Amino acid sequence: MSGGDADTLKGILKDLGENTSVHGIPKILTSKNKIFKIFWLLVFMVTFGYLCFQMYALFADYYSYPVETTVSLDFSAIQYPAVTFCNMNPLKKSMLNETPLLLQNALNPRKTGFSQGDNTADADDQDDYYNYDYYYQDEEYQDEINEYFANPNPLLEEYLRLQSPDVPKDKWVERIDKFKVEYRKLSNDQREIYGHQLSDMMVSCSFNKRRCNSSYFHHTVNVDYGNCYTLESNNLVARKAGHLYGLQLILNLEVSEYITSLTSAYGIKLVVHQPMTVPYPSVEGITLSSRQETTMSLKTIEVHRLGGNYGSCKNSFVQDNGQLYSQTSCLNLCLQQNVIRKCKCLPSAIEGSTYRPEYRQLSYCEFEDFKKMVCQFEMEKQQLEGSLNCDCPTLCNEIVYTKTLSSRTWPHDEYLRQFLMAKVCAKNLTSASSACEKYKENPNNFSASSVVDNFLAVNIFFEDVNYEVITESAKYDEFEVLASVGGTLGLFVGASVLSFVEIIQVMLEVGQYLFKRNRKGKTVPEQHIDDNNKTSEVV
Repeated sequence: MSGGDADTLKGILKDLGENTSVHGIPKILTSKNKIFKIFWLLVFMVTFGYLCFQMYALFADYYSYPVETTVSLDFSAIQYPAVTFCNMNPLKKSMLNETPLLLQNALNPRKTGFSQGDNTADADDQDDYYNYDYYYQDEEYQDEINEYFANPNPLLEEYLRLQSPDVPKDKWVERIDKFKVEYRKLSNDQREIYGHQLSDMMVSCSFNKRRCNSSYFHHTVNVDYGNCYTLESNNLVARKAGHLYGLQLILNLEVSEYITSLTSAYGIKLVVHQPMTVPYPSVEGITLSSRQETTMSLKTIEVHRLGGNYGSCKNSFVQDNGQLYSQTSCLNLCLQQNVIRKCKCLPSAIEGSTYRPEYRQLSYCEFEDFKKMVCQFEMEKQQLEGSLNCDCPTLCNEIVYTKTLSSRTWPHDEYLRQFLMAKVCAKNLTSASSACEKYKENPNNFSASSVVDNFLAVNIFFEDVNYEVITESAKYDEFEVLASVGGTLGLFVGASVLSFVEIIQVMLEVGQYLFKRNRKGKTVPEQHIDDNNKTSEVV
């Protein structure tokens, strides 16, 4: 490059440095004192370095896709949740003799065909029943365990520490477990027939001060509680707060049908859940006792998640079983499918809604085969550790119900005689036939204590017709990022949009200069031949 070229390029860059709006650079070029030049150079390098650090932190935060949560209150009519309840006695005593013999023996290991509550049993039989030794003594089973101890395996050792058959279970729990093993072998149709019927249990039902009947409910089958009934309808909408405008249920538990060796008290299991979702009364919900009126006030919380880059969530959709997707049901179904596929047995917590006819050929993992028990334990452990590969994100739009409970002793004698017994006896229920005969003879002298254990009431309502809305929003959008970038540039080096325009202008000038220089370098001098055949350059 010729000296003139250098001076021209140098002039372009010098002009930029002396006239740019970026702070610090003009001071470096125009200062006459070398000390001040070095000072301004150091200051500019420090501020520019901190600028780079701040810009990195800003974009790192932006690309982590943070969210902000806002909470607001909305006022409108509220869709009433689904309410599912199950009698905690899954099997009616009057139906026990219709069940398979193995199931009867699970309730009475001493005497085949004897069932608790059989008045023909003597006191010795009762003592034998309750004092039966439930320690597991199967020698073949124990040999299999000893074989595993001889070949150490961390998973097996962990399982045996938690579930070792060498340590006996509580006798009552052992009895219930043995019953469940046989009860789960029944088909859904059998469990429905052997369990409590809604028409026998429901004494009174009202919603928003209007009567409701059994047509408002649909039936499901639970592997632990048998018949369950769900109140669910798009027509049930709460427009006013208070217990008068919610659901009021009075139930007859049919305590004379309870198998007392199977249940320790009278009551129901109740679950409040989002409509069209699967309830899990075995692991969630509350227990309601007889002789009690339970009041449950609800508040609705709507949660709206962003999804996409801002978090994993899934929009609700109707699954093959006709129910809406929920994370709980997805996790349970994923675990069930993995246990069935890898362990070749049925998991203990399989629900009626996911039970398929082809599963009948499979036995339950529990109490059947030690290898299958350990296999199920391994699947459960993998799910807890997140290694089971269950694609079960939360819902992008979810409804959550918070509950406040209170209760009182209920009913008093006058209410029981004048209302409850009149309603029950009008239905001609077999389980209440003897009590109704006495009641009809003399209602005023009827002893309420003989039937009061049968009844419970529950009131479920919204404490207010507002609901909380929790909404996720992006912490940064494009305008906020641009404003943050501009503020950072202005704070540390005084740059603005016009500063970048200056740079663009200089780039154009440098490009123009290089283009002219390149073109000049390619120019070929013209030659002229005169009359004397001499060549001369024409400049």
